Amino acid sequence: VRCGYEPAPQVDNRLASPGFGATHHYSLGKHILSASQLLRTHGWDSTVRRLRTPADLPKNIGTLPHKAARLLKHMRDVGVQCKLRTSPWTLQRKDEAIKRGPHKSALEFSDFLTEEMTSMVARGQWMVLPYNLVRDEPTLRIAPAGVVPQHDRWPRTIVDYSHSNLNQETVRLAPSESMQFGRTLPCLLQRIVHADPRHGPVLMSKEDVADGFYRLHLRPGDILALGVAFPPAPDGTLLVAFPLTCPMGWVASPPWFSAATETG
Repeated sequence: VRCGYEPAPQVDNRLASPGFGATHHYSLGKHILSASQLLRTHGWDSTVRRLRTPADLPKNIGTLPHKAARLLKHMRDVGVQCKLRTSPWTLQRKDEAIKRGPHKSALEFSDFLTEEMTSMVARGQWMVLPYNLVRDEPTLRIAPAGVVPQHDRWPRTIVDYSHSNLNQETVRLAPSESMQFGRTLPCLLQRIVHADPRHGPVLMSKEDVADGFYRLHLRPGDILALGVAFPPAPDGTLLVAFPLTCPMGWVASPPWFSAATETG
């Protein structure tokens, strides 16, 4: 039994042993083993809720005197939904996607990607599992992971959800009016012009929300459609990463994030 993803009296601990590779490979291996055990014991929805970070939206979000209060409460209690227009993938298509694996850049920067994923898993934003443990899940889809090198900066992890057509097939449920790209400058100028001069000169502040998209939970049952082919473990085990929160690269993440932050 490899990685403990098949029913067995005992779990194979190879992914959690120093033989899995360097420190981050070892740490990620322990997370994979722990998530696999949780999944076999508690099922998918419970595993997701146990592993991901607590919600940033407050419990009383639905009582806010704001037109988006009901929507925000739904996002907190149910999660952001990923609805698709097309039928579930066949086993053959899943096998082909995992066999193709991640983008070659992910393999070239595998140590960086492993370190990055280990950090995100530890923060409750992602989960990594052996492919064979989730292969038969009806809603599973797999997109390739990649890494973009940047001059004088750390590389950047990306997920190509367009390659698997997931972006094209996503039903646009997020409120499109929350997206205000291209209108920011006129809005700022209007605020400045109409500011009450009794309060003195206008001051402006730009706030950067760390891990912005990752602060919005996904609906547990929809996460399987956002699976990502991760570089195989050193022993050859095929791995799939799953975002527990809105991921970078998914077409619906920006409008959902804007819907939440615009309220603030």
